[in-house]
Amino acid sequence: MKSIPYIFEDLSVGQNSKYIFQHITERKLTNIYHTHNFFEICVLLQGNATELYNEKTRVINAGTVTVLKPGDRHSFLSQSEKIDLICLSVEKDEALRLCDDFNINFPKEEISFQAANIGVKINNLLNFSNTEQQYKLLFCFILFLYTQKEKQNIPSNIQFALQQMHVYSNLQLGVPKFVELSGYSRSQLSRIIQRHYSLSLQKLILDLRLEAAYREITLSKENLEDISEKVGYNSFSHFNKIFKEKYGITPAVLRKENKIWTV
Repeated sequence: MKSIPYIFEDLSVGQNSKYIFQHITERKLTNIYHTHNFFEICVLLQGNATELYNEKTRVINAGTVTVLKPGDRHSFLSQSEKIDLICLSVEKDEALRLCDDFNINFPKEEISFQAANIGVKINNLLNFSNTEQQYKLLFCFILFLYTQKEKQNIPSNIQFALQQMHVYSNLQLGVPKFVELSGYSRSQLSRIIQRHYSLSLQKLILDLRLEAAYREITLSKENLEDISEKVGYNSFSHFNKIFKEKYGITPAVLRKENKIWTV
């Protein structure tokens, strides 16, 4: 496809704030094909619009949430007579920090999804005051919606395989067992897990093992070395090291601090 000329905007998000919030109800949306260096969340509350997005045309209806990443290009080709659009721009470093907290790596392709009653939910978030803290809360809420939508699209056989990986005999075998249970090849499964969880297969299994160990340590009196083997680690020193890296505390200290809760 022939490249369409566009304007590159090197903009910062405000002088003193990491956020810019716009509520557009009675004006024409920009028809200038442009890009910028920050994240932009757009929520169409009422009406519809046709948008040119990365040289492709898409129709956006009421209830649609779109996420424009730094470098994405867009403009509006047309819009309905009545339009109600919320737009939240977030400085790149701030957005990436929050994405990291949610363990989200946005895919390169289009991010657009429908959210039921989104207008009411946003109004509830912003009904006190339009402050930077409120905008941060709104951005985190959109991230939460995105993660929930992604999980809903996970293939049923992957969901089944993940459930089975909570069985200790499967957890001990790690990635090869997960691949077997999923019915996919390792490369296929790796792509699916990366898309839906933004994790490698190894990191996903590591998290499952350590979460299982955490539960055993706090809710049982089982020997710590036995718990290490139970979740798939033959070397207790290695288990001890990676457990502390994840939780900031050793298994022994965690057991000591939570012994009142053990049965």
